[in-house]
Amino acid sequence: MNKGFKLANPLLKPEYIQNIELGTNLNFMKNLNIEAVIFYSVGKDFQYFVGTGDSLYTTKTKMQPVLKRENIGKVEMYGLELGVNYIVKKNMSLFGNYTYNHSIIKDFNVEGYVQKSLTGKYLIDVPMHQVFAGIILKNKYANFSFTYKNKSSTWADDENTLKVKGFSLFDCKISHRFADKIDFSVTVENIFNTIYLNSKYELPPGRFIIAEIKVMF
Repeated sequence: MNKGFKLANPLLKPEYIQNIELGTNLNFMKNLNIEAVIFYSVGKDFQYFVGTGDSLYTTKTKMQPVLKRENIGKVEMYGLELGVNYIVKKNMSLFGNYTYNHSIIKDFNVEGYVQKSLTGKYLIDVPMHQVFAGIILKNKYANFSFTYKNKSSTWADDENTLKVKGFSLFDCKISHRFADKIDFSVTVENIFNTIYLNSKYELPPGRFIIAEIKVMF
């Protein structure tokens, strides 16, 4: 309901996707690992929510479009994934992941569709760039991790008129084991209390702190 009122479609046909992936895994000096994958996909009769041109109130004050799942024709998706893991020393490691995803509608063909053609439009909710990186530190006193996540902007509607801004988040976690039986940890998500919209177009709670205690018997 957050993105619109969705109608069922009992006349949907199955969708078919042809996919090609090429990947490699490289190790250097036993402490550096690199993984890389490139992919190319073509979807036929791709199932996708499109606007019907109607709108209604999902709450007393919020009007949302009426959507219907259709077989829209042909889509094209290609990109790459790159991951790096580097062990600096026994108690310190660095890691990073990057994803590039280019996903568009190549041939839009929906019988009776009265809105604008969606040929050449980007698929909704698909960020073109994503980054995840961090550092892990370990010693006899505690384990510590610090991570960074970045997600580029995404389109919120099928006609690519409404864009949701990208965001960057920082998280950290510290943990310690007592007497080999009790694990204690504190996690701080969204350290800098960044305001952003998630994939459901909702505002998350902001900075979030979680404390955990695990006892093993």
